[in-house]
Parts: sequence; structure tokens; C-alpha cells
Amino acid sequence: MVGAISSQGGGLGEIATLSWRKPSPGGGPPIAPVHGRTTAQIKVHSTPGRLSIDSTKAREEMGYRTMMGLLRAGWDYTDRAARKGIARIVANGDRLADVHTGENAIAAIAFERMLINYREHQYGLNFIPRTPPKIDYTPGTTSIDFIF
Repeated sequence: MVGAISSQGGGLGEIATLSWRKPSPGGGPPIAPVHGRTTAQIKVHSTPGRLSIDSTKAREEMGYRTMMGLLRAGWDYTDRAARKGIARIVANGDRLADVHTGENAIAAIAFERMLINYREHQYGLNFIPRTPPKIDYTPGTTSIDFIF
């Protein structure tokens, strides 16, 4: 395509006008400029920039998890709870089997089970998220060729 470029004004208020014309029929030279405008050809090639922000780790620290993260946390919790429960049952069984120690194991186990929900709470101040989001940026390019 062939076009004409003209500008009016100057500085920040400059106005550029592009008017495009088709070349003359038969593939010959373009039609002569209209009203003293010069013909020009502009080739613009651009590649888009790419911005990637991964805030998965930061969101997990705030308590927001992805589906896989939620499943993994649930799996870890149930695995720990099951192992802890089995260990407690084995320890209680060992205490009941050790009758030679003279301990009243049934009363001691009942007392411990009664206090199982008692926990000392510790409070602290923590800033979240501690891990910043991962940001990757690849700038785009633009090339403009003017052929007069």
C-alpha cells in the first residue's frame, strides 16, 4: 500500500495524518501525489511483550491454596493424624501391658484423654506473604520502516 503522511502543529499537539491509496492498476508506479503530498510506505513489525506473575506461593502463605495444594495439605494432615493416633494407641497398650510398674494406667490414660483439648496458645506477629510473587517480563519490540 502507498500512503501520504502530513503533519500539523508541533510538539505535544502535533497531528499526523496518514492517507492510504492503492497503487495504479496493472502494477505500475503509484498514482501521483494528491495536492502536493508526498507518497510514503510504512512497514510496521511488532512482537508483543510478555508478562507472567506467579503468586501461587504467596497466596498459599496467606491461606489461599490451589486445588492440588489443598489436596496435598489434606493428605499430609490425615497422614500425620493417622500416624499420631496409631502411635498413641500403641503407647497406651504398652502402658497397660506394663503391669509390673505399679502405675494405675487406666486412670492415667483417662486423665490424659481428659486434657487432650487443653493447649497452651502462643501468639506472635507475622507479616504475610513472606515470599514475593515471581514476576517474569519479556519486553516486546516494534520496528517501523518509512520508505519515501
